[in-house]
Amino acid sequence: MTPPARLLAPPSVNAQTWAGTTAELLLVGQEQHHRPTGMALLSDRTALVTCPDGLLAVDTGRGHAHWHLALPGCHGAPVVRQNGAVLVLCGSALVHWHDGQLLAVAGGFEDGAVLIPGPDGEPWVLSGSGVTFGTGQGTLTLTRAGDNAGDHVSYPITFDAAVRTAAWLDRRRFFLAASGHSAVVARTARRLDPHPRFLPGAPPAYGP
Repeated sequence: MTPPARLLAPPSVNAQTWAGTTAELLLVGQEQHHRPTGMALLSDRTALVTCPDGLLAVDTGRGHAHWHLALPGCHGAPVVRQNGAVLVLCGSALVHWHDGQLLAVAGGFEDGAVLIPGPDGEPWVLSGSGVTFGTGQGTLTLTRAGDNAGDHVSYPITFDAAVRTAAWLDRRRFFLAASGHSAVVARTARRLDPHPRFLPGAPPAYGP
């Protein structure tokens, strides 16, 4: 990857969104056969980029890259803990990489699972799907992963929508986003139940 200042003809990039957010083009890379599927910051100058063959550590200033974790099957954005440990989804499993040791800490997740940083950066995994059009049985689940296999705790969610992703809000509250549907869920005993309050501007849980 190369800083745009070193290119004779840097690409034109729209750096302003309709909401007023601006972006800065830092690096330009050659087109690859497989697109990266996620990114997280390892430090102020290093970004971890998830590729099908593992995690690339990219110097955001110079563009130099090397393998941080060479592991085929990785997908989605990784989560970096305060101690430098990195967690990423690999196939149907969640793996933990730190000080040269690779551990599988949870698994059995359905295709399309999403890794989410929760309170204090702890890893949570959203997997499964909700019931849509009142048919079938939902498998939507949020799982809090531990440091070792068997330490995870799963919370089933009953929500009639095809949830795509989630984001942590505060305490044990998460925002669920789907195509035209959204809701806030909060932990209640051993479940995460839809919360009666919704984010400003978000459509109702069962509305269009």
